[in-house]
Amino acid sequence: MLMFGFYDTNSLSFKFCDDLKDINSLHIPLLKPVQHTLAKYCQDNGVAHSLYLNNYFFEGKDIAQIIAHINLGAEYVLCENPEIAKAMQDIVEKYVLTLKVLVLSDEKSLNPVVKECLKASIDGIINRTCILES
Repeated sequence: MLMFGFYDTNSLSFKFCDDLKDINSLHIPLLKPVQHTLAKYCQDNGVAHSLYLNNYFFEGKDIAQIIAHINLGAEYVLCENPEIAKAMQDIVEKYVLTLKVLVLSDEKSLNPVVKECLKASIDGIINRTCILES
């Protein structure tokens, strides 16, 4: 299981991006499902990018946009909870995809979330502090 940003483990730096000016090499762009145009820009320019999912974005109406991000080369999917992560992990495993599914957590809820992730075979967990606001 991967762990980023806890107990002196390595950290990744993600940043929510609203438009092209927010994309740079200092942080991994963190995109919402509706931002497939930015994902295409990242793919065309060799920029690693990631997808952010919470309960709102994981409803059935957005599943096609999520699949589009996968096809546009998203390297990570950051999920608000283990339930969303489990559904994404199932897609990753079924279609033998290389992206990593990570659950967002903080120090306070770390142990219960790690247990849930281990039980559900989720790729990893990441500290919320690894996400920078735009």
